[in-house]
Amino acid sequence: MTTSARTSTPSNGFSKERLLSFAASERQRFEAALRGLVEIPTVSSDPDRKQDMVKGASFAADLIRSLGGEARVVPTKGHPMILGQFGRDASRPTITVYNHL
Repeated sequence: MTTSARTSTPSNGFSKERLLSFAASERQRFEAALRGLVEIPTVSSDPDRKQDMVKGASFAADLIRSLGGEARVVPTKGHPMILGQFGRDASRPTITVYNHL
């Protein structure tokens, strides 16, 4: 990350101030999304929660889409997997998130 001599904004455009402002302006939306996720009882070790696992996967895929990404739910022999991405620019970094919802 480089910064210009005339400004404290990094060359990628993400200054600390801009990121804090964005977080503050979007806080309610992100908290609502988190609330929606944790309200789904996705207990992978409980066979009675299989449909909740499907519901949780669908919720997560919809969340990715609502944020501008592409997502699909992939059925497996076990629980569904969500594959999502934001853009396809080879010059941008790749981040892999492996999470249990």
